[in-house]
Amino acid sequence: MKIRKMASLLLLTPALYASINVNVLSYGAKGDGVTDDTTAIENASTAVAKGGGQLYFPAGTYMINPSKGHVVLGSNMTVVGPGAIKVEPGTGNFTYVIGPNVGDQEISNVTIENLTVDENVLNN
Repeated sequence: MKIRKMASLLLLTPALYASINVNVLSYGAKGDGVTDDTTAIENASTAVAKGGGQLYFPAGTYMINPSKGHVVLGSNMTVVGPGAIKVEPGTGNFTYVIGPNVGDQEISNVTIENLTVDENVLNN
């Protein structure tokens, strides 16, 4: 009896983690090359990272301050362009622009397609 209940639970578990498709604009990103989109990008990417899916950056330039946040990665996640992520000038030292949250478990099956990441804050 216990085995049947456990088997039923295992069959239902994947439905709880259904992948989602998120457009960063739906979380408030502007992509205008001027606005600080850090919070919107981090919130949108965190939503996808929780259960997998696609994070979409439409055409535009999304300013990010990696000393305040980053694109959060999770397992079974695709990050796709054609947009560009640009590090805000004058952000100082930072660790990374795209990566998992510190302390998260290992992640796997991550794909990044057609996305430009510009970390050249000196424009040289």
